[in-house]
Amino acid sequence: HRGAWWICDDLVRDTFRGAADNPADSLEGLEWASQYLQAQALRGWIEANRRAWPHNSGSIPWQFDEPYPSGYGTCSVDWFGRPKASYWAVRRAYAPVLVSARFDREAWGSVDAFEADLWLTADEPQQIDGTLEAIVLDERGCEIAGIRQPICCLLDRSTVVGRIAAPLAHVSGAFVLDLAFVSA
Repeated sequence: HRGAWWICDDLVRDTFRGAADNPADSLEGLEWASQYLQAQALRGWIEANRRAWPHNSGSIPWQFDEPYPSGYGTCSVDWFGRPKASYWAVRRAYAPVLVSARFDREAWGSVDAFEADLWLTADEPQQIDGTLEAIVLDERGCEIAGIRQPICCLLDRSTVVGRIAAPLAHVSGAFVLDLAFVSA
């Protein structure tokens, strides 16, 4: 099959269609865009599965490294041993203490506000003492909405610790949700 089922040029190009600087317009950009989508998908699946604890405790991504040189594919480490974006995304998704967000959709163009539940997940029972930071930034890096919330609790599972909402009426392009848990 030569990989046609996992190298989805049309999907990658369609995802970034309309972007001012469409990364999929060049071969290098197409590679970056493919790796970005793979990283976001794996990160999202792992975070969702960790939030479902104790019914699900995680995921094991299928492929680790490339068996032969390839333009792009589904592995997390390329033929030359260089980690791809998905390697780092999976590593972050399995952090001992994870802050993640759960939201209802991926495309936000037709809605008035972005809303997400904010979760903390711990691998084992531990005292959590620090600050949850959730900031929504527009494509210029300007803050649209943000919360900085102190968290002090015994965390022994995955739990909702907050919610963020950001108005999208004046957002004309992409936006980013930046999450962090800063230990005290």
